[in-house]
Amino acid sequence: MFRINDVNGNTLTVNEIYEEGFDLTASKFLSKSIKRPKRDIIGDYLMNAKNKNYGEIVIPTGISSLDDALGGGLKNGLYVIGANPGMGKTSLMLHILANLATNKKTSLFFSLDMSDIQTAIRLMANTSYRFSDLDNMTINDLSNSKLLVEDEKLKEKVLEVYNTYTTSIDKYINILSIHTDALGKIDNSVCYIESVEMAIKNTIKYYKDNPVVVIDFLQMLQNKPVSTYKDENDGDVFLRSFDKRIEMDKIIEQLKKLSYVYKVPVIVITSTNRSSYTKVNNYNESPEYDIGFSKESGNIEYMADVLIRLTAGDNSINFGGPDQECVNLNIAKSRFGQAHVSIPLNFIPEYAFFSEVTDD
Repeated sequence: MFRINDVNGNTLTVNEIYEEGFDLTASKFLSKSIKRPKRDIIGDYLMNAKNKNYGEIVIPTGISSLDDALGGGLKNGLYVIGANPGMGKTSLMLHILANLATNKKTSLFFSLDMSDIQTAIRLMANTSYRFSDLDNMTINDLSNSKLLVEDEKLKEKVLEVYNTYTTSIDKYINILSIHTDALGKIDNSVCYIESVEMAIKNTIKYYKDNPVVVIDFLQMLQNKPVSTYKDENDGDVFLRSFDKRIEMDKIIEQLKKLSYVYKVPVIVITSTNRSSYTKVNNYNESPEYDIGFSKESGNIEYMADVLIRLTAGDNSINFGGPDQECVNLNIAKSRFGQAHVSIPLNFIPEYAFFSEVTDD
């Protein structure tokens, strides 16, 4: 028999309700979550529209064709970008963050796949190609520390790039990565989802700005272990689930909440499943628009506000300068702008630099 509880916690059957003339009114069964009067949602929005912290902020990425497809730029929400290895996912996000930095927009880059120096060198190479008064320094040029020490002229050129980088780009991008602490132990706390929230809160508090958050990459992120025990060497051993898919679903849900609670765009780079490596670039077979390309395909595709896949373009070109590759940004899902569109971009890997594809 189906039963229902009254406001005093007494259990009554359906028959007892009818026989006793029990009053089934809303006042007796109000939930704690719906006691307040109905809100005028649109009215609240219009009244507070002038408050910049109330309405939705749109942040241009600096790539006009992408901004057009996204409805103006980045908004509060969860963005997922995936690609096969070596397609330029990280370089694309660093290029966009450098674009934001030139407009004095703060960002957090969780570099879980590379060291902090590897990430910074890519940003410096991007900077050298971005500013016309600087000598172009490739990632390889900046990575050769021995050559920098031995060649004074090269060192001077690098210092010029470094000075521009620190004043124009670096001060607005906070790179967080795995590192060694003061005791020489590996500190990988940056990989915890809890650290992401703490970094967002601190940035809002100290910089008075809601940052753009980029996580490279999703599969390296994890929940902080809740239980430990000591092994025979008195070392901490963490007890945690080994079901990566369940863990990823939970992390995606948490990232989604962070994006709306703190009003920040959260962009996660994800590795793709191996079945997507062999798919051809044909719209009818939908590899660019396949929402199941992520490695742990589960809630990712449903929770994401925007889902983008980066694929190879038609060819590479060289007009007397550095080699350019053509890549396509394929928007498989978008709650803010256009979906099922493909945006071609020129990509120069040695500078981690992207540019628009024009008729010229």
